[in-house]
Amino acid sequence: MGFFEEIRKGLAAKKIDAGEISKNVVGDDYVKCFQLAAMLEADPTFINRIVGATDDSLPDVLVAESDKLDAAGIPADVYAHIFSEIALAAGKRCAKTMFINPLSGDLPKTRGYEPTFGAGCVRDRAEDYKLTGTTLSAFAAARAYVRVPYGVTAIGGAAFAGNPSVKSVIVPATVTKIGAGAMQGCRSLKRVYMAPLVTTIEDRAFENATSLESVFAPGVTVIGAGAMKNTALTSTAGFPSVRKIGTQAFADCRNLRGVDLTGVETVGANAFAGCTGIESIRVSCDGASPTSILCAPGTRLSASMPRLRTIYADCKNGVVRSGFFADCDCVERIIISGVVKKIESNAFRNCVNLKEIRMTYTDTEIPAECFKDCFSLETLPLFRYVKKIGAQAFSGCRALVDVQFGGEITSIGESAFKNCRRLTAIRVGSTQVFLKGECGDTAFAGCESLKYPPVLTRTAKLGSRCFEGAKNVDTVVCDYLDAPLWMIFPDSKSTIRQVQFRGETVPESAFSELTALTAVRFDSPTKRVVIGKNAFNGDKSLTTVFNGETIVEIGEGAFSGTSLTKLVLTSIEKIEGRAFAGIKKDLTISFPAAKKSTVDAWDAAWADTGRSFVFGAKIRVEWI
Repeated sequence: MGFFEEIRKGLAAKKIDAGEISKNVVGDDYVKCFQLAAMLEADPTFINRIVGATDDSLPDVLVAESDKLDAAGIPADVYAHIFSEIALAAGKRCAKTMFINPLSGDLPKTRGYEPTFGAGCVRDRAEDYKLTGTTLSAFAAARAYVRVPYGVTAIGGAAFAGNPSVKSVIVPATVTKIGAGAMQGCRSLKRVYMAPLVTTIEDRAFENATSLESVFAPGVTVIGAGAMKNTALTSTAGFPSVRKIGTQAFADCRNLRGVDLTGVETVGANAFAGCTGIESIRVSCDGASPTSILCAPGTRLSASMPRLRTIYADCKNGVVRSGFFADCDCVERIIISGVVKKIESNAFRNCVNLKEIRMTYTDTEIPAECFKDCFSLETLPLFRYVKKIGAQAFSGCRALVDVQFGGEITSIGESAFKNCRRLTAIRVGSTQVFLKGECGDTAFAGCESLKYPPVLTRTAKLGSRCFEGAKNVDTVVCDYLDAPLWMIFPDSKSTIRQVQFRGETVPESAFSELTALTAVRFDSPTKRVVIGKNAFNGDKSLTTVFNGETIVEIGEGAFSGTSLTKLVLTSIEKIEGRAFAGIKKDLTISFPAAKKSTVDAWDAAWADTGRSFVFGAKIRVEWI
């Protein structure tokens, strides 16, 4: 049962429950979309005030109610039409509008009620409508609120063109087309409501209707060239079914704030030219790219859409195409719904003001130049499944602080993170991600804030100048090193404070000359660590060794020049000469009591060759 049928039923029974009516606003009255339920909820007694009015007082009551509800934010013209129906159902005279069917010349009749007319009643006249067959070809009456009669199948070209009075038009369910220039130049027109059977709005239909604020056209699939040009529309939400938008269709709509293009298949050139107030758009990732829609070739998007800040994108096909968001230089947020299964190269390149991306990403690769030169990018989604990072993927993302992956990376391309100046960590959760493959040349060059680089595993292969300019590295975790750490991080010799070594053999000179190193931790899975020659030589700030009980061998000069104060060597099997030569502080070394004779033999052997170990002035032996 429709809305008005509910009212009529209540009137007939002399009982109207506005709250119950509001719950049953369904189905066959498309006008319901314009706040019928809200109307009843806002003031559930207004129907009874209208029904209780006398014939003489009804016009004043209708005007008062309309003004009051309009002040509450509900369009007065919508109420005027509703009041007409209510009054008609109650057998009252209508002070706002009464509609004559121009196809028959008859007054409408409703469930046996015959409306009467008195002083002050504004009445449609059959001669106000000029019909050509069932096409409304002209309407010239000086009236603000117009409901096109039921039975009309098309609004003809220029039918209302230039009408200075019309403010609101309701198009019935029999109309399928709004003709070219139909309401062109109607400068007082504010609202148009169309039944779902209207599928086409032809060229220039509402052009220069400069007061037009809202159009509700749920069935329209085609909007012609210049159809909405230079209107006061604030959103395209009134066209949920549109598939084709013509050239300059919304050009110069300076009040337009939101644009919804999901489902749109073609957009004509300059469709939104001059729409400088657009703040957000919604697009489909399998449609046209935002830049191709919103700005002319060779024009910066920021120049065309200076207020555009947010792009909402539906990714139903699971793919963000190459360059789809590229050069959206004014956008600050991109929010992608659906699961993104693949991102192609350059997808977000040069979005220089982009700060945030939200999406669910399931692919194992971030392609080349994907986020290149996104200078303002601060946050990224969790790349849970990513194993491979393409060349220059994040190059130039100088605001990026950290990137989270799922655990391990098998490949980092050349210059992948180059000049990410604020980048502090490549991590998984709160720990550093594992690099298990190739890291290309200059991959992290210029990452001057990098503190926690990837874990360097035995299978990692580092390209030349990989960490050049990374001058603030704090903690290094590694399984093995092909070169001394100071060569891998040449600009962090004076900043690396902690090393966690997860392998079994510390290569010769691996951690030497790190002047800020204070602590090293050995986490060999076999609990057996061999420390090579000069491994920590010259690390003057080194004071602490964690898990020293896993050390089985110490090479010559391994801890020479350090500031160690305590070392527990419960598993030691071999120490070579000058292992602790030139230490900076008093050092206590704890040996197992069972190894006393072995340690004494080592000391005697070293003394014969002039190489001291145990009994130097700064070394004290403790037996445990």
